[in-house]
Amino acid sequence: MKLPITIHQARLGSTEFKVIRPARPLVHAVLIDHDRHLDTYLDQDAAQRIGGLWKLAASSPRSLIHLPMRGNRGPSRELPDDGTVVGDLTSDPAGATARQEWITELGLWYDEPTDLADWDSVIGPLAAQIEARFNQTCCQLARTLHATGVIERSVGRTVPVIVHELEYYEAIARQTEAANPPGLADAFTSWVRNG
Repeated sequence: MKLPITIHQARLGSTEFKVIRPARPLVHAVLIDHDRHLDTYLDQDAAQRIGGLWKLAASSPRSLIHLPMRGNRGPSRELPDDGTVVGDLTSDPAGATARQEWITELGLWYDEPTDLADWDSVIGPLAAQIEARFNQTCCQLARTLHATGVIERSVGRTVPVIVHELEYYEAIARQTEAANPPGLADAFTSWVRNG
């Protein structure tokens, strides 16, 4: 794939970075700001170009990608209020079945309570255990991808896997450390902890 780019230099303190951006605008890529989160919509061409830019930037530890997408027009069709949730009964019934089987195997499956008081006392602790097991599984997957060389072969060098939610806090830093070889995610975890 030919990927025309422009490269600029930027400096933060004494550190110089290479800023890579597509030479022509990503017309079919849009970033939509919802109050507490962002959604990105891409067509196939934009997704391939962004993937190529990420691969290029990953080959250099001092490279950043600049993707001006906020001003782009959204898709002509109506956008969903929420993204598709993996394991959702309506949008992903096969995933919902797999999720229920996994949670049942853990002995943690529950039915939604009819009394909200039961949520805090009964369901809340079960949900916390499910979330903890899911996070452990994600970290184990990342460690396996590192150990088997999949990440390095795919990207061209070893890069950290960042575990995240909509916000960053101490638990995210610890999970990211657990997902990666020692020291690999130090820049990210330091940023989470120290700003």
